[in-house]
Amino acid sequence: VYPGKDYLTVRAVDMFNNTEVQCGGGESPITAVAFWGDSGRILLGRDNGSIQAVNVNIPGEAELLERVPGAVRCLAISPDNKLLAVANGDSKRPYSGSSVTAEAKYEHGLRIIDLQAIKTVGKIENLSATLNDLVFLPNGHLAAACEGSASVEVWSTDSMEHLASLREHEDAVRSVAVSSKGFLASASRDNTIKLWNVETLSCTDTLKGHSGIVDSVAFSREGDKLVSGSQDYTAIIWDLKMRGLHGFLAKGRFTQLMCVENQLYAKSVDDDQLVAWNLNDRQMLEVLHGFNGKLDRFSISTDGVAALAEAEGNISVWDLATGESKGVLHPGILAGDENWKERQQLTFSPSGELLAAVINEGNVLVWQAPFSRPKPCLTLTRPEGDVLALA
Repeated sequence: VYPGKDYLTVRAVDMFNNTEVQCGGGESPITAVAFWGDSGRILLGRDNGSIQAVNVNIPGEAELLERVPGAVRCLAISPDNKLLAVANGDSKRPYSGSSVTAEAKYEHGLRIIDLQAIKTVGKIENLSATLNDLVFLPNGHLAAACEGSASVEVWSTDSMEHLASLREHEDAVRSVAVSSKGFLASASRDNTIKLWNVETLSCTDTLKGHSGIVDSVAFSREGDKLVSGSQDYTAIIWDLKMRGLHGFLAKGRFTQLMCVENQLYAKSVDDDQLVAWNLNDRQMLEVLHGFNGKLDRFSISTDGVAALAEAEGNISVWDLATGESKGVLHPGILAGDENWKERQQLTFSPSGELLAAVINEGNVLVWQAPFSRPKPCLTLTRPEGDVLALA
C-alpha cells in the first residue's frame, strides 16, 4: 500500500493477482498508513490529525475513527490487531493545501487507541523528541524511532511508562522494524542499521553498506532477511544468517562486487587491491600476492581467470587457482587522456575465451585466450557516442 500522487488517496496492490485499487479521498494529505488485520482494512493517518479506516474490498468513503492534535506522523498496529499506536505533532512536510503548515507548531505526543472500543486508553503529551516511526515489540511494548535524540525509545503500552533509551546511533533514527526472530532493526541518518535483541534491548550488530541516510527498514516474514531503503537511491537486502560476511565488508571500503561460483570478489578502495571471500564459510581468501599494481577495475571469468585493469593503463591477466600471471595486455591508452579510467569497462565472454575492454572514448578492444599476446585481436570503433557498458 502506498500514497497516490496527490497524497489524498491510497493505492493498494494485490501482489499475487497483480491488481490495484485506489481508495481514500478527502481534502487532507495522507501522512501514514497501516494494515488492520487481513480483511483488507487499512488505517489512514492524515495531515489534519484525523485517523480513518477504509476497506479496499468494499468501495466507499473512509470512516473517521479518531482525531489527534496536529498531524499524524506515524501509525502502528499491535500483532493481535487490538491496539493502535499514533504519533502526532508537526507536519512531516509542507503539503500543498495542507491544514498543518510548515510554520505551525504542535507538541509531539504518543497515543494508544483501543481499536475494539475506539477510544484512547493511554497517552503521553509534550514529548521532547519527534517520533518518526513506531513498532510493537513481541512483548507488547512499543518502540519508537526518534529524530532529535538519535535514539530508539521504548514504552510500556499498559502503563505508558518509559522503559529504555537505546542509544547507539550517531544521528537521528528514521525507521524501526521488528522480526519474528526477536530482533529490532533501526535505520538512521548516520547511514547505518542497528540490530537489537528485543528481550535484553542490547545492540547485537551494525549493518554498514549505504552511503546515504537510511530512511526505512523491513523484515521478511521469516525474519531471516532485512530490506533497507536509503537516500543513496539504493535498496539493500541483508541476509541475517550471514551477518559475519557483513562484518568482513564493514572493515574496509569495497566497490565493484562480483560473484563467481561460491566466491565473492571486490576491489578494496583502501589499498587498490583485489580481495575475495568464500561464501560457504564466510572466510576471507588470499588472492594474487604477486599483483603489485594499483587496481582500477576487474573482471573474473567462469574458469577462474582474473583481468585486472591497472591505474597506469595496462591490463594484467592472472590464474586465480595458481596465482600466476598469464600475461600483460597493452590497450594503448592515448597520451594525455585523463578520463580513460572513467570509461574503462572489462568483461569476459561466457566461455572465458574472449576478454573485451572499453577504452579511449568508447573503443572496444578484444583479446583471445590464452591472453599471451599483448595486442588485441579485434578493435571495434564506436559509430557515435561513448560505450558505457559491456556484456
